[in-house]
Amino acid sequence: MPNPMPLTRRQIVAPIATFSLASLLRASEPKILVPSYNTFTDQEEVELGEAFDKKMQSEAKFVTDGLISDYLNDIVHRLGLASRRPNLPYFARIIDVAVVNANAVPGGIVYVNRGLLDLVRQEDELSAALAHEVGHVAAHHGTNKLAAIFIGKSFYELVKREVLHDQAIVAGVIEKLGGALFLLAQLQYSRTNESEADLLGYYNMLRGGWDPDGMVALLQLLLSHSGDPNFVEAIFSDHPPTSERIQAIQRELRQAPPSAGLIRDAPRFHQMKEMLAQLPPPRMKGMPR
Repeated sequence: MPNPMPLTRRQIVAPIATFSLASLLRASEPKILVPSYNTFTDQEEVELGEAFDKKMQSEAKFVTDGLISDYLNDIVHRLGLASRRPNLPYFARIIDVAVVNANAVPGGIVYVNRGLLDLVRQEDELSAALAHEVGHVAAHHGTNKLAAIFIGKSFYELVKREVLHDQAIVAGVIEKLGGALFLLAQLQYSRTNESEADLLGYYNMLRGGWDPDGMVALLQLLLSHSGDPNFVEAIFSDHPPTSERIQAIQRELRQAPPSAGLIRDAPRFHQMKEMLAQLPPPRMKGMPR
């Protein structure tokens, strides 16, 4: 499998799935509502993500090992196909920083901090973190947030007009707003958004083939480190209390229990961890520039 490449100007990919997503939607899944101020089409969102990612590549240091990247991309792609927006070209990049966190930006790009990969213990925990981020993409949370930022700074009409035509202009807007890393830090969602991403992530895992009980395990793992701000930095600051998130997922496990045979762990996860351990240590804190 080739290494993930930046998004290119192309049509939205058609999903290839073995199930009918509509037939598997549950009444308890959050209803996705896009506010009227966000008028970006799917294709415009993908192009906006491309411009953002190009700026990120100039500002952050990434783990470039092809096998590790391929592994992460396989999971993100499967979760994307299982999501409420299966037509986006999902892929992941690994930021080489020890802080435990992950972020998603428009168009299906998931940035995973190396600290998160070091923390998780088995594949369903990793899948839970990625499924949550794919949930943000499915719910348009990142695009809604960026649209609001653009509107507040009077750049929305310019970005909307040029996003399919002149990436340099869009990149210039991102630079004027502080750069990609700064904007990534501004993509802090409401607690309602975070709760929505948890539930959307639950069903992304269920349909993608992973046991969503891994989400409880991940949250319990994060909770065990909640007293160490240097370890997890701001991962808890804009999320609902972790105990409430655990209770919400446990409630979903009772109401929509997973079937037997879903993935909890896999040899490829531990192979990834072994390869990661062979790399030079990441930065301990903060985003490299």
